Amino acid sequence: MSRSSRRTSEPANQFLAVQEAPSPSLDELDQMITDQLLGDEVREDGPAEPPHIELPPDAHVPDLVRGGQPVAERLHVVGLHGGAGATTVARWLGPVAIDAGRSLPVGTTPASVVLLVARTHGHGLDQALGAAQLWASDGLADIQLLGVLLVDDTSSDLPKPLAQQAKTVLRAFPNGWRLRWSEQWRQQPVPDVSDMNVRVRRTRTDLVKQASRAINGK
Repeated sequence: MSRSSRRTSEPANQFLAVQEAPSPSLDELDQMITDQLLGDEVREDGPAEPPHIELPPDAHVPDLVRGGQPVAERLHVVGLHGGAGATTVARWLGPVAIDAGRSLPVGTTPASVVLLVARTHGHGLDQALGAAQLWASDGLADIQLLGVLLVDDTSSDLPKPLAQQAKTVLRAFPNGWRLRWSEQWRQQPVPDVSDMNVRVRRTRTDLVKQASRAINGK
């Protein structure tokens, strides 16, 4: 199904109205640390639609529960493995998102919008790649997949093999984002969104914008 075909005649949810991210100031650009995976960007664009390829026999498909409870007009944040960070991510994104645990919401029309979350360690990237392969083979046709968010599991840069694998994962989804490690958030029950660096703020703005567009059928 093409993105344009998801549009409906119903009015867009004003609560989730799309807000364009303001252009960064020169000071913000100076503070925008170049990312190991994304460079100066905050999002990697991948294929808009599944390429309809056969699922590899050795694919490590994540063990997700199908039949989770959908919530209308919300982004369902789904963790691809234990400790992926779905709860923190949903809190970080705010009202547009809900924490769906490891359950995929299915059986709705239009299909629920889903963001998959995984850590940047070996197991997390392996599960994310398996999810990308499942989506590419039409194995996730009952949801509208927004993309993947990779959440760092350490404050250090990724070793080269993991960095290469992470880049492959980001490019395999319709959209790919990365959220760097935050020691402050590790100690907070709810992420303090007022205490974010420029890259994290702009990543959140872009992700919420893309989610709102998908939810509103744009």
